[in-house]
Amino acid sequence: MRSAFQAIGSDRLLLITDSMRAKGMPDGDYDLGGQTVRVHGEKATLEDGTLAGSVLRMNDAVRLMRTFTDASWEDVAKMTSWNQAKALNISDRKGNVAAGFDADVVLFGQDVLQETWCAGQLRFEEGSK
Repeated sequence: MRSAFQAIGSDRLLLITDSMRAKGMPDGDYDLGGQTVRVHGEKATLEDGTLAGSVLRMNDAVRLMRTFTDASWEDVAKMTSWNQAKALNISDRKGNVAAGFDADVVLFGQDVLQETWCAGQLRFEEGSK
């Protein structure tokens, strides 16, 4: 992570999770395209032990990036939102908190998802059901 961040920089690096459906689920067996995947801790493997995919959550990716690099919160915003919007050619309405943008915002506090806003509407709030 440190090498990639130093070599590429936050203007071109995209921080993603590439997670499978079992992300955030408790340890156990899950289906991935007809194959049984065992999730244990932060690892997802096929029955033969082969790595099956990622169960990394974005808040953990951000925490790791900040832990192992000198990435600022501005760097993190670029790597988790703005750069993706540019790559998808939707940066005219996504990837920025500014007038005229879609108002999609995720708020974290101390590794806990606190709120999710979509199109300016509160869609999730920690502790609510």
